[in-house]
Amino acid sequence: MSNEVLNIHFPILERFQTIRIKQLLAHAYLFVGPTEIGKSETALAIAKAFNCANPDNGKPCEACRNCRRINDGIHPDVHLLTLAEDAAAIKIEQVRELLAQTRLRPFESEIKIFIVKDAERMTIEGCNALLKTLEEPTKSSLLLLTSSVPEKLLPTIRSRCQQIHFPTQSNEAILQYLEGEYVETFSHAHFLAFFADGCLKKARRLMEEDFFTAKNAYLDDFLYNRDTDKFIKNIAADKESAADLLKILMSWVRDAILIKSGVEDKRLIHLDRKNDLDNFQIKFTFNELNALYQQVVQTQKLLADNLNIRMALMILKEKIT
Repeated sequence: MSNEVLNIHFPILERFQTIRIKQLLAHAYLFVGPTEIGKSETALAIAKAFNCANPDNGKPCEACRNCRRINDGIHPDVHLLTLAEDAAAIKIEQVRELLAQTRLRPFESEIKIFIVKDAERMTIEGCNALLKTLEEPTKSSLLLLTSSVPEKLLPTIRSRCQQIHFPTQSNEAILQYLEGEYVETFSHAHFLAFFADGCLKKARRLMEEDFFTAKNAYLDDFLYNRDTDKFIKNIAADKESAADLLKILMSWVRDAILIKSGVEDKRLIHLDRKNDLDNFQIKFTFNELNALYQQVVQTQKLLADNLNIRMALMILKEKIT
């Protein structure tokens, strides 16, 4: 099964088919959920289902001309706005170009569908431009916005969209999926099930990228390598890698706190390194571990605010080792 099909939330797709049949479609929806949960895949599935020539119980066939054109991004009545490659934000020019299409009648379909992926990445100017369209919607257009951080959107944009929340999968369900799809150790699948944040697509990507091996390399470099200046310099310059390292460190300290509290081993995330965790937690008091945890959280906030975290990582290294 492809990642795209794996990540479609069919109950939400069915919900849209029902409200469309009953002619109860709103003019704008905000899809809310974690990164990689399937918001944009589901939005595209809705667009295909609304235009599919041969739907199967409301699901797109993926083979007809309309489905193929939507997949290729060339259907005249379905438009996708996303962050340009290497761009920091969705610019006002991109938003204006999209909104210009909302004023045109559909070429072939009953309605034109506009998907804005990661809407929180729009500049404030882009948000204000979109707000005008939300305040004066056209009957022949449907806007589907997606966001993993909806609080970064203008409250006025959120209030003018009907919010659809995407449920995450349980760790147990993801663990079962990983063990069924891949031949790996339980501790391997157990860690990835935690790190996937309830998203099957992310779990598959992490498995295929061998993130389990990478996380152990991160831990070894940060916790046990005395000369970590080069490692910290490189990590601090790469926001994605820094975010991964901090989440790994947070889960590591969390495990140490649980061991210190006498919690059973099966609740640990790093089951494969239980001996290392035992040796780590014994060096700290319960209060010191809590302080370490809070310092990791604070460093994550610095990273989220696009601040240089190199010094924060160096201080954390001194305290954690």
